[in-house]
Amino acid sequence: MSSTIAALFQSLHQKAKKEGTPLLREGQFISAKVVDILPKNQAVVQLGSQTIKAQLETSLTNGERYLLQVKQLGEPPLLKVMSSKPAHSNEGLLHLLKAMDQKPTKANMAMLQKITKEGMPFTKQALSAALTILKKEGAEPKTKEVLQQMLENQYPIKESVFAALKARESITLSHVFSNMAEEKNHNQRLNDLASMLSGKQGSLSLKQAVTSQVIRDLSLGSQTTFSLLKQAHALPQDLTYATFKQQGASWLGHSLTTSLSLEEAADLLHHVDARKLPFSYLANETVLKDRLSSLLKEQLPLTSKELHALSEWVNQTAALLRPDGKPNAAMLTHTHQWLEHRAVFTKLQTAAGEELPQLVKQVEQFIKYADSNHRLSEQVIHKLQTILQRQVADIHKPQLIEWTLKGSIMDSAVSKEAFLLKINSMVHLSGVQDEASWLRDKEQAQPTLKSLIVQGLQDNGAAKSESMRTAMHLLNGVQLAAQQESTQMLQLSMQLPGELMGMKEDAFVHFESKKNKNGEIDSDSCRIMFYLQLEQMSETVIDLMIVERKVKVTIYNEHESVSSAIKKHKEAMKTGIEQLGYQLISINLKQGVANANNQAHSSYKLDQSGVDVKI
Repeated sequence: MSSTIAALFQSLHQKAKKEGTPLLREGQFISAKVVDILPKNQAVVQLGSQTIKAQLETSLTNGERYLLQVKQLGEPPLLKVMSSKPAHSNEGLLHLLKAMDQKPTKANMAMLQKITKEGMPFTKQALSAALTILKKEGAEPKTKEVLQQMLENQYPIKESVFAALKARESITLSHVFSNMAEEKNHNQRLNDLASMLSGKQGSLSLKQAVTSQVIRDLSLGSQTTFSLLKQAHALPQDLTYATFKQQGASWLGHSLTTSLSLEEAADLLHHVDARKLPFSYLANETVLKDRLSSLLKEQLPLTSKELHALSEWVNQTAALLRPDGKPNAAMLTHTHQWLEHRAVFTKLQTAAGEELPQLVKQVEQFIKYADSNHRLSEQVIHKLQTILQRQVADIHKPQLIEWTLKGSIMDSAVSKEAFLLKINSMVHLSGVQDEASWLRDKEQAQPTLKSLIVQGLQDNGAAKSESMRTAMHLLNGVQLAAQQESTQMLQLSMQLPGELMGMKEDAFVHFESKKNKNGEIDSDSCRIMFYLQLEQMSETVIDLMIVERKVKVTIYNEHESVSSAIKKHKEAMKTGIEQLGYQLISINLKQGVANANNQAHSSYKLDQSGVDVKI
């Protein structure tokens, strides 16, 4: 990560942190400023930008900052004063280090002073571990920055976490993925994923990759690929799995009686005549690419829970079309209100068309007046049913994304769809969300790059690969830094391989907002910043301020040609933003990326909440 982007994102984080209250846990220490003394040993203390009433065990001086320990959470929380000396004073720091059984070295004093000044919550164990790493690694600025980030975000203070975050600060994804793709001691799928994530096609063409997966599924007796290809209309809709399996065995010359790995299935391609492939509908790579790409474009920006509820709503609504149709009024009412609350109808309108709002109103009328004459649009309901039939299960989306990327990775065209595809590829194929998927008990149909690296490092033959260890640290660092939150604020950061995005260096995207009433992010009011290293325009920052769905765009760049480019594309941008339900207020160009650092502090004021990452 360059010094510019590090400073920019750090300034953003500092701004968000000041607007929130640190998440407190019992046993933690935190410095807080006393802003008012109340009777009965109570006081109002300032944590971040928020003030809370706290029960204290010691009298304090109004206006001073003290180091406190959270003894008990509650209303108000019980806080113990660690020292009557101000937290930032030498006496206060020395008292704390002694209580923590730590030596008062220059490096330890400086680290503790920074922690107390910033109001970072920490435990005795966390501080002790951080100071141990500081002693081992040396008190260089980068080491101190990473340790402070770990304490501030309450990460586990372990050497592995430190190595991961430090790797993110000093190494690019493009460099790591390219190195892994060039090494020949990995398995074929690992090399293939690394190649694609570094902007190259990999060892297999799209047709070879799909056919290999077909052969593997036939050996397993699985219908997964068969179903996905039929859903994409890459196979005839009247083709049965029995016929499909029979044709595959005829082409291979024998039935598959043992389970094959993906690599073994790919090896079989060298022993058969690809020209005699019975699946003629797969033989035309251009058609296959287009069918897969179309299916991916039709995926709705909805969670599986939202899709299930929408399907139930459509089924209940469709019952109203029948003369004797009697939907479950209570279920329809509950589902309709839930979908409204989740803004599902708004997200659906682009795909469903302009008639959807009318259908929603008609259903609302039925809910309100159950015995009224309800004339629903049969055409819209059928369209919704078709849209739902085209939705791919979460477990199969990574496979669809991988094939679509493989088929289009050499395309030079620049489009919104291509950009989103590459973001999706990083999210679903790299493994940065593996642990989150496991926590949600979500299966993975195909191993990700990260899971293959873990498997490789556990193998003695691959354990010596420095590129694999470096990749593991970096992916862990990207994952750790992906989300940060306080009680009021939520931040999401993404790092994207530069070569995959067609750029010189890695790209960074930062989202931040206040939380909505559900503790989530929404799309009404938020901030989105892009840091891009473009081939022609070099270092560029794009800052989107969204307040009540009104968008202000500020572009930071040194090149004079950017102004003419903005004028050329302004109307198209305005139209695109309006199609998403937003209003473009202004586009401003400012010289110098460094100016973005100052703006990150001064210009961001939110009265609402949220950002919707539509991936």
